[in-house]
Amino acid sequence: QAYPLHPTNPFESAVYWELIGVAAGAFLRIVGINRHGAVALGVAAGLIGLSVAGFVEVAAGRIAASLVALLGQLALVEVLIGGAIYVLTSGGIAFVVMLILVGIYGRLIVGEVIRFVRHG
Repeated sequence: QAYPLHPTNPFESAVYWELIGVAAGAFLRIVGINRHGAVALGVAAGLIGLSVAGFVEVAAGRIAASLVALLGQLALVEVLIGGAIYVLTSGGIAFVVMLILVGIYGRLIVGEVIRFVRHG
């Protein structure tokens, strides 16, 4: 139970939902669902995070990042905007740095996995 439903440390919840967003987007890309489907799942992950974990800033960041992705911006920009909302709502700058790193490296790893799956 590394990530309790109501953690005393919001850091756990934030990283948890960022990883869910990255993994869900990767799964959708591997099975060939378009960008809009991945965005919808990102928004859903944000809403679930809000209802389950109760951290408004985490859900807002996740949803905002998904909406930015819909506009076709780079993944880095997507994570930065999600992180900025997190800072503005909670002041947790260290959390945001971690989220950005998780987002960037998560997407890099995902890209390699997708290339391997498609090209063998």
